[in-house]
Amino acid sequence: MEKITYASLTSLGEDFHQAFDAALSYEQKKIGRAHPLYIRGQKKKAKAGVFLDTSPADTRIVVGEFQSAGREETRQAIEAARAAMADWPTFWH
Repeated sequence: MEKITYASLTSLGEDFHQAFDAALSYEQKKIGRAHPLYIRGQKKKAKAGVFLDTSPADTRIVVGEFQSAGREETRQAIEAARAAMADWPTFWH
């Protein structure tokens, strides 16, 4: 697909616009959700609580609520990632 610009929008066709509207509607339903931490595939709540992330274009729109991972959760996540990396070469060969 060509680069989409303001000038090219009218030439993209109705199929494109319908697909775009459907994708936008799907994503808008996910805005504002709460997101847990995942460490070793397990959901966790951070001891430090949560923070809200807002849209840079309109800070009244809350994109989501995210866990505020502290030092211990970060250490656990790094350890889990390092352990998982040992298996990565088997996926690439």
